[in-house]
Amino acid sequence: MVRIADVIELCFSLNHGGGNRPPMIAVVCFWDTSCNTFDFSFGQMSITLLELYAITGLPIAEKQYAHTMEPTVPIEFAFDLPRPEITKSYGAWVSHYSQFEDDRGGLAFLQLWLLKYIECSTTNKPTNNWVRIAQLLYQGVRINLLSMTLGMLYRALYTLPLSPFNHHEVSGPLWILDIWLQLYFPRFRNPKLELVSSNKVLGMSFAGLRKFHGSPYS
Repeated sequence: MVRIADVIELCFSLNHGGGNRPPMIAVVCFWDTSCNTFDFSFGQMSITLLELYAITGLPIAEKQYAHTMEPTVPIEFAFDLPRPEITKSYGAWVSHYSQFEDDRGGLAFLQLWLLKYIECSTTNKPTNNWVRIAQLLYQGVRINLLSMTLGMLYRALYTLPLSPFNHHEVSGPLWILDIWLQLYFPRFRNPKLELVSSNKVLGMSFAGLRKFHGSPYS
């Protein structure tokens, strides 16, 4: 059974730098924003919830997040977002909060993961966008992150065709698009790729530096 820890392991195993940008730039030109599909010559394709679950293992068929949801136990502190020395980058955030082995450290880690790998914000620095969800996840509340992630990917694909060569200016988990392309179009992936064991998420097959042919994120 895939746990959220497996999803986090996948995200922090992704290959950074370089990139398989030409295929990604090319494929977004086929994206139809009216129905969220790629209109190829052989027919329509799209990234579905089931495929996203197979790639990432993000929770599916769980409670939908609502802004009215409250943590089971009140959180007694707030992130130090007003302090520029902490929020100027993800590295500064990690350096500050890695010293805490209590709720602050755990919540800061989840906040970093959600911002950097699920929202993939182009600001490249901490914000308050995921504080409440990080609190709920930290306390064991199962939230349907799968639908939220797919929605953010669709939003990125809606924006990206307007300026496909400036994908660094578009927020969204485009690393999922890269893995999806490699799954369905073998010419885009490393020919020596080996599938992971059945107890791992499918995306782990593409996560290692030697296995991953390219990445659309940096």
